[in-house]
Amino acid sequence: MIFDPSGLGFWLSLKAFKHYFRWFVLLLVGLFVGTMLTSCAAKSSSPEREFIPEVSTTREVEPRGSVYVYGQDRPANSGRVILQLNGEPLLLPSGYARVVGVVSGVSPVACLEIGGRGLALGEGDKLDDYQVISINERSIVLQKGK
Repeated sequence: MIFDPSGLGFWLSLKAFKHYFRWFVLLLVGLFVGTMLTSCAAKSSSPEREFIPEVSTTREVEPRGSVYVYGQDRPANSGRVILQLNGEPLLLPSGYARVVGVVSGVSPVACLEIGGRGLALGEGDKLDDYQVISINERSIVLQKGK
């Protein structure tokens, strides 16, 4: 028997197919939307957690003076300090200071790094408790308490 598309059975089967296909697509869209909505919802199955403030287990201490400063005497013990170009840093109240460059000329300028920041000083300028006495090619001389 050959299938006849002009018969009534064909049109009934096509109408049924459209009907079921429409419901299938609606069911898939409904499942997709429902899944998306439930994945965005807050989870209520976990119990509420109580906030516990963090407590420090270490105690705060007062900062102490330096015990050792790179092989130099402590600056408080001597009145005059010489900082060498690319030499060891000196501990000052504002941080470790080291000479990173010297610009010579009519009035020489020493370029220092103090606590990670740059500073340019000329002769006679003050740096914490020290005053710049002289600036040479490879060093600067600081005098305490002038």
